[in-house]
Amino acid sequence: MKRFILGALSMVLLNACSVDYAVEDISSGIAKQIILNGYLVAEQPVVIHLYHHEGEKDNKVKGLMQAHLILKEDGQVLFDGTCNDSLFTLDHHAKVGAEYEIEVSATGYETVKATTTIPYPIVCKAEFYAGDDIYSMRDDLVTLSNFTYNPFANPALWIISQRISEVDEVEQYNEIYADNVFVDKTNSFGGMGAPNDVVGGMYHEGYLRVKSKYVQHLTDIVFTPTHASYWGVEGMSSPQNRIRVELIAASPEFDKYNKSLYEQKSMIVYDEDISSIFYQPKSVYSNIENGTGIFAGISKTSFVFDYPVYKRFNP
Repeated sequence: MKRFILGALSMVLLNACSVDYAVEDISSGIAKQIILNGYLVAEQPVVIHLYHHEGEKDNKVKGLMQAHLILKEDGQVLFDGTCNDSLFTLDHHAKVGAEYEIEVSATGYETVKATTTIPYPIVCKAEFYAGDDIYSMRDDLVTLSNFTYNPFANPALWIISQRISEVDEVEQYNEIYADNVFVDKTNSFGGMGAPNDVVGGMYHEGYLRVKSKYVQHLTDIVFTPTHASYWGVEGMSSPQNRIRVELIAASPEFDKYNKSLYEQKSMIVYDEDISSIFYQPKSVYSNIENGTGIFAGISKTSFVFDYPVYKRFNP
């Protein structure tokens, strides 16, 4: 069975309560702490989720209300006050190149702190070629070239591709075929044969990742995004008519968190799997001092292409 993460990479926040953190095991009843989850996306309003765990064995992670929150941008206070809800929003667009500090406190809990920066976008030239095969994705090709990036914040590059339907449903491609020496192999697997003569027979689950130290060496990336359907998983209700490619310039915090989260989720086994007797939870990176979760900055560059009528089919 496939085991991969799509939510985080399409900017649907992944809750910290679902993973095993190195700080302390939340399910063990030892940890009493604040849990903070927030991605700061360049040119978008600030959104941060606040949770807490009361530290008793049978207690669950809950939304944190009435917390005192301080948020700073390059040392200047953006907010200093009480957050009445577990979802903190601020009508202020996060800025590229800025450093952010957050501090959250609540009665009975240690104050948590974190910092992050927002990298400059990684930009490139993007082209989409739809092959000649009807009702097939296997000869589609996306070419990214002429990369330009700013080394500030030492960004890694994450690439996702999404199908968009005629009624604006969005579904992430879950198998991306690529043959590039700079693309990380953590989430790569041997496929059922090469989909075409360009990209080879190795696919990556959900995303392509280029480590920060290799971004400067990129000349081009050519890949074929495909989507495998699984029994019991409902797909889009109408045919695809667009394809979107997103480049995420990832701060070190985003990069470490999502890489370790993928590694943990990909290790999860099922009751009928005999290998479960050897399962050891993979700890997930957190940059929250005295607590758990993630506070990370990113910038996005998006390209949208029309998808030809002769390629479309109902999922």
